[in-house]
Amino acid sequence: SSPDDMAVRRYEGSGGAVVYRVPAMAFPGHVTNCWLVMTDTPTLLDVGSGMDLSNKSLEASIAEVAARHEPGLKLEDVGRVILTHGHID
Repeated sequence: SSPDDMAVRRYEGSGGAVVYRVPAMAFPGHVTNCWLVMTDTPTLLDVGSGMDLSNKSLEASIAEVAARHEPGLKLEDVGRVILTHGHID
């Protein structure tokens, strides 16, 4: 994976919806794209593999969102998690 694979990205829809790409290193060399949707209840789509490396990189991505765009945001603020598929990545 390249450093760009782990870059947090902010997207804003025409109606004002804000979504962040919050990558997680699911396995060494494999980045999984997770998505943080900023609604009244922040929603996380996909969460990585659950392995230590994945969890730490997801936490780092959320911290980057907080530092750059959403002051005070913490992983604990996520009120909904939606899993899009059942295999380990």
